[in-house]
Amino acid sequence: MLQWQYQKLQELEYKVKQLENDMERLSKQRPMNVEKIEYKFDQLKIEKLEGTLHIGVSPGGDKTIEDLTVDGDPVETVTYNKDLYQCVNRRIEQYLSDECPAYIRSMEEKYQMIIGHDYRSTMIRDIRGQVDNRIENYIKSMPLGSGQDEDPNRKEQAIYEKLKSDIEVAIDRHIQHHKKKG
Repeated sequence: MLQWQYQKLQELEYKVKQLENDMERLSKQRPMNVEKIEYKFDQLKIEKLEGTLHIGVSPGGDKTIEDLTVDGDPVETVTYNKDLYQCVNRRIEQYLSDECPAYIRSMEEKYQMIIGHDYRSTMIRDIRGQVDNRIENYIKSMPLGSGQDEDPNRKEQAIYEKLKSDIEVAIDRHIQHHKKKG
């Protein structure tokens, strides 16, 4: 028994020595640095619809953009046109209420599957929860004009069409993936 314990102790000491060597080797390696990550909303792929359907990414989880810092300095936030936001939000809300359920049904027909009313409602509810941030992002990302030649209706239409397209692409890909999984 004593010899068996001695042998086990030798094995453990050998493994500890290997782990120490591995740790030392890893600590000498250069750390990985990720420069910039760009998210393409139109390339959104939904694997599984559980919880919240995330369209886009919120940095820091519960933190708002106002809470972000770069090298200890707060990030300046860009203000956006609240009237434009409200107009787009109203139109997208109407789209989600009136047209989106029919669009989801058309995708059901296209992929020959039945999702059902409850699942459609869940999808729309998840999308609805993310629309506000997407509208803000699109408004903030629009180039600023001289002021006189800016057409708010054209901006509103452009943002509405982009967001509607993003929603439809996300729904299409989600249903397509759902069909593949069976």
